[in-house]
Amino acid sequence: MPKTNIFREAKRLLNTKKGSEMNEEERSTMTAALIPFSIKGVPLPENITIMEGLEELAKIVEEAE
Repeated sequence: MPKTNIFREAKRLLNTKKGSEMNEEERSTMTAALIPFSIKGVPLPENITIMEGLEELAKIVEEAE
């Protein structure tokens, strides 16, 4: 069974649900996926949108697998 890419899952959630529609597990996924945006040194441009950043992080994870 393939592992779930948390960044791709977070992007899907943002595209399909509002925060108030997410259950506890989905909110936890979002919280975890957004951690890299607050860490200095993560390879993301400063002016990147959340959706673009999630896509870039998803690609990094997929390339590493």
